[in-house]
Amino acid sequence: MVKTLTLLLATTMLVACSSSPEAPAPQTGTSMPEDGCSQADWQAETNPVLNKRSGPDGLDKYETQTPAKEHGCP
Repeated sequence: MVKTLTLLLATTMLVACSSSPEAPAPQTGTSMPEDGCSQADWQAETNPVLNKRSGPDGLDKYETQTPAKEHGCP
């Protein structure tokens, strides 16, 4: 009886958690970033973090690249 009750409870929880609500409708009036700019933004946010992890020696060796205009960026 206990095994059946536990199995029934587990099945009920699995079914209840597996159903997801519908995604909300996208808001109108918000602009989506272009592919090129979103990649440039991601790289700009990630590059300093990676350089900080390499320590003081890595930061001393860091050479700034010539800023290249990414495709799709203003």
